[in-house]
This record gives sequence, C-alpha cells and structure tokens, in this order.
Amino acid sequence: LQACCWLEWVGQAGHGPAENGIGTSTMSRTNRRKPRIVLSGVCCLGLLVSAAAHGSEEDDSAAVGTRLARRPAPTKEELREHFKAYPRAAAFELHDQFKTPCSFSFPRDRITVLMFADRKASDYAEPWAQKLWDTYKDRIDMQGVGVGRWIPFFERPLIRMLVRKATDYSIMLDWKGKVADQYYYQRNEFCVHVIEPGGGIVRTVAGPPDQRNVAMVCATVDRLLDVFAPDAEKSEETPADR
Repeated sequence: LQACCWLEWVGQAGHGPAENGIGTSTMSRTNRRKPRIVLSGVCCLGLLVSAAAHGSEEDDSAAVGTRLARRPAPTKEELREHFKAYPRAAAFELHDQFKTPCSFSFPRDRITVLMFADRKASDYAEPWAQKLWDTYKDRIDMQGVGVGRWIPFFERPLIRMLVRKATDYSIMLDWKGKVADQYYYQRNEFCVHVIEPGGGIVRTVAGPPDQRNVAMVCATVDRLLDVFAPDAEKSEETPADR
C-alpha cells in the first residue's frame, strides 16, 4: 500500500510542472525515473525482509528439532505412572455359570481384556475370544461378563444351563446389571475393555470382531505388553506365536 502511495505521489509530482508549462525536458526525464527508482527500492526492501523472516523460521525449526532430538525416551517406570491417569476399573464379585464365586480386583499379574455382552450380543463372544487367544495365548488374561438384567427371572436357570453347555470357561453372570452400569455397558453391544495391570482402562471398543476393532484392541495390548510384560516373556515370543 505504501509503495502504491509513493508511486502515485511521485507520478503526480513528475507531471505537475509540465502541466503548468514550466517544466523542461531534463526535469521530465528525471521525474519519469522517480517511480521506477522508488518501486525498485520497495521491492528490494521486501526481498530483504522476506529473506530475514525465512532465515528466522529455519533457525527456530532447527532449535525445536534439536530440543526434541535431545529429549530422552521415557522409561518403563515413567510409562507405568502415565497409565495411572486413565479411568480406573471397578472391582466386583459375581458368580459364574457353575455358581462359583469369582472376584475381580486390582492389581493383577497380567494385562486384562474384560468383555461384556447381553443375550443379543453374546454371538460375538466366541469370535472375539478366539481371535485374542490365537494372537496372545495366555500372555493376557481374558474375562467375560454376561449381562442378564433384561432376562426374566424365570428364564435365568435355563440361560445358566445353556452357558454351561456352551463353554467350560468361567463366565461371570451379572443378573442385576450393577457391574455393567459401573462399566457404562450399553444394551445389545459387545464391549471390550483393555485394562493395564494396575487397573487403568486404556481402551474400550464396542462392536463385532471385525478387522478395525480387532486391530485397535491388539495395538493397545501390544503397547501394554512392551511396558508391563517381563523381559523373559517377551524374549521367548516368536513370530509363530503372533
């Protein structure tokens, strides 16, 4: 804007004397050069300012990169402290399909995958459990809770018998839905919680065991295994185990 004002002012000054009839040919040539001189000066000044600013940005970027490069990687102890900031998993006690009392509390020895399902969502239970078992075997602890809040009282003995016939694996039965409420379970959804050994719920995924959901759960479990799994256990892992 300043350059345009200077150009307009100088142009008017250069043509003023000639319009009044008192200018000379020498003055006219000099006045015609003034806009070019002023415009060239402004352009040079702009290039200098731009170069200086670009150099400052490069210096700032280099300084930030140096600081990031010098920052040490967090230790396992620091990462474990970091996971303590996650929402805490609630402890509870329930009976399974064999009427055996089961207690769920923290801290635990391994990473836990806690799964919730009601009668409609229970079709996903076996595929989810199979995919996780094929990937991790016994390196993680898998626990299942059957939510029976919406099952009529007179049907519950039949449901317990059907679960006993379906699997020998202990499935905790939450008939009143109090535990499901503590974990914000939604009706007709299969819900998976990945919990670090100290009790922090690191990730929650709801839905079928499709590629996206399984990938999210496995990425979280892998991250936790890097932090919490004993070094001896990780050294024994082979590609065939994965």
